[in-house]
Amino acid sequence: AIVDVRWVVAQFHKSAMTLTPRQEKGWTQAKYRVQIENHGNGPERYGLTAEDAAQALNYQFAPAALELGLGAAQEGVLTVGLKRR
Repeated sequence: AIVDVRWVVAQFHKSAMTLTPRQEKGWTQAKYRVQIENHGNGPERYGLTAEDAAQALNYQFAPAALELGLGAAQEGVLTVGLKRR
């Protein structure tokens, strides 16, 4: 006898983010490397944003979004600067 079986694996989302260096010194701005890793079982799109409670800093990601395939990793740059008052 032959039995047809269909096995469906649901998509799961798992990712990791690394920010280096962990601390940076700068007078008016600092730059960080941001690495995103997709450990899920499907492609993902990551929009990158940041904020601080005092709203004293500007954050600029380049690129502002990353699209990663299964098992992929990509780097971007985060520039943090003081807001001009």
